[in-house]
Amino acid sequence: MLVTPLVLGPADLPQYTTWCVIDDLDDLRGPDHGWMELPNRLWWNPHPRFWLDDRDQVRAAYRAVLREAASEDDLVHYINRDLLIATWSRLFLPERLRDLWVGVHPELGQVRDADLVAA
Repeated sequence: MLVTPLVLGPADLPQYTTWCVIDDLDDLRGPDHGWMELPNRLWWNPHPRFWLDDRDQVRAAYRAVLREAASEDDLVHYINRDLLIATWSRLFLPERLRDLWVGVHPELGQVRDADLVAA
């Protein structure tokens, strides 16, 4: 697991951010359909349930998990490899976080909209 600190500019809060990147995409065994509920540490919203058969909800859930995961366990439990690949090109992520994931998993940088699996 790669955990990297990111120091942001003086106007940004928090000033120190740590993100997790898993070593092997095949370890991502989260659910691939139905409802998924995120804990408060990952999703600070009163509606923590996501319908994984809706790509917009997958993107919202995955954005939260990728940004807020404190450990590899969070990634393994909530992210599904195939759904991540299918939604990667349309995930709205901080540039540095996206670069970290693509740096470890270059195949994500090659995913294009045409590669998306139909919902």
